[in-house]
Parts: sequence; C-alpha cells; structure tokens
Amino acid sequence: MPKSKTDNAVRWLVEEKPDTMRGGPWNTQLYIFETAGTNDCVCVKLLDHAGSDVHHIWLNDKTLFVKVWFGRIAWTDFVLDAETRRLVYIEDGRLDSMPDAPER
Repeated sequence: MPKSKTDNAVRWLVEEKPDTMRGGPWNTQLYIFETAGTNDCVCVKLLDHAGSDVHHIWLNDKTLFVKVWFGRIAWTDFVLDAETRRLVYIEDGRLDSMPDAPER
C-alpha cells in the first residue's frame, strides 16, 4: 500500500480500501505511524461509507484532514490531531440542503 507522508516525514499513513467486489457495508481503515517507531499506530476506521472515496491530506506534521463521502450527496469532514489522537474539527454536509432564503 502506498504511504502518505507529512512534509517533514515525521508521520505517515497507509489507507486500506474496502473490497467493493464483495457485498457491503464497506469500510476504510487509515493506519497512522510515527517515523521514529512503528510499534505504535493510530487506526481510524471509517465505517459504512458506501464504497465512496476517502480523501486525506496532511495539513502539517501532526494534523490530518479527511473527507469521507457517504454516497453522492453526503459527507463528513474532520481534522485529526495525530499526536493527541483527538478530533480538532468535524462537520457533516449534504449537497441537497439549501441555506434558508432571506425573508422579505
């Protein structure tokens, strides 16, 4: 599996994609390692995301941005602090939701 490294190669991750040739639910796992030692890892399990893509990008040496699509119109964005193993930000979205129209 290909590695996704931080800019300074402090951490790296591998993404285990689901086998969509088999029946769902389909799950993706992200395994995050520190370069200094691979005995420990953070495992992020993204459950039942309908075989849609998972996008991730390192923001810096310790924070990771992830977008998980749940079908064609719904998604979840989150930022994970890989050092503290805590979510810094999380928000759900839908393409079919319209902002409230201003009242006249």
